[in-house]
Amino acid sequence: MASVERQGTSKEDVVVHQEEEAFFEVNITDYEESVYQGKTTEVEYSVKNTGNATGTQTIVLIYNDEVLNRDENLTLAPGEEWNNSYIFNVGQGGDIILENEDDSEMVIVTVEEEEDLIDRMREIPGFTSIILLLAVVFAVTIYQKKE
Repeated sequence: MASVERQGTSKEDVVVHQEEEAFFEVNITDYEESVYQGKTTEVEYSVKNTGNATGTQTIVLIYNDEVLNRDENLTLAPGEEWNNSYIFNVGQGGDIILENEDDSEMVIVTVEEEEDLIDRMREIPGFTSIILLLAVVFAVTIYQKKE
């Protein structure tokens, strides 16, 4: 916000005074868009003071109307940025909201049904190679028994 003060009659005599105030901009920087039900997930977020004065605010992280985390009395100088993350269990799909008195951001998380055993095994490094090797060994064994 700016206030204007006239000190004469010409345009050159106008003095502009900037009011100093903080403005905390929030941003959800990383999260999983799709999560298996009952699993944990992590959300990363940042807060930046884009105003021109030091300020203090409370930052609140919400999942489906439940407060997950409250960062109270966060003080940032102009241009200063602060990062944090929070890990939580996912029950059902919904929204993650990061908010303060100046700004808010919302993202949506989709929850998938519980992963099955094959999905979990696919995450093991080399799983496909092991299965192929076992299949070849099994095929050779059957072929040798037929002869």
